[in-house]
Amino acid sequence: MKNKVTVLKKNNKFLVKETPKFSPLLQKDFGEKNSDGIVELSLLETLYLLMKDKIKLFDTKEQEISYQELLEKSTKFSFKEYQVYKDLRNKGHRVKSGMKYGFTFRVYEKGTEKDQHSRWLIEVVEDRKKELYKNIAAKNRIAHSTRKEAIFAIVDDESSIVYINTMWKKL
Repeated sequence: MKNKVTVLKKNNKFLVKETPKFSPLLQKDFGEKNSDGIVELSLLETLYLLMKDKIKLFDTKEQEISYQELLEKSTKFSFKEYQVYKDLRNKGHRVKSGMKYGFTFRVYEKGTEKDQHSRWLIEVVEDRKKELYKNIAAKNRIAHSTRKEAIFAIVDDESSIVYINTMWKKL
């Protein structure tokens, strides 16, 4: 993406102001077409692309919004989830919402085609969170039934990320 893509922030949605068919963001697997056929980015995608200087973000009054401004004004937002999202994207993975599986993200292996299924389901947890251990069995059951691997991304206070891969083992 040589030229920056223009994105409009409208009613807490991030809408790409280009024809979806030719959108370099869709080609790089950022965003999804909404019901109106417009490419819509998630907050995490928008933050990541702003940080990478790939987009210009404007509000409805055509005032530019910086990465720092968006970060400070975003209330429905987990910085730890963003850290994991950024880490996975920087490693070359495609990252999408895992909400329909009850996970934070679904992640695709590097180089997979868009019609292939995700390999991993990632749940972001805070360091020292006791609920993690209660959820391992339930999350593994979901991942196993969908032929994916459950991975827990633990983010500590120093922003270090540890990925723990768990799976069913038949004995």
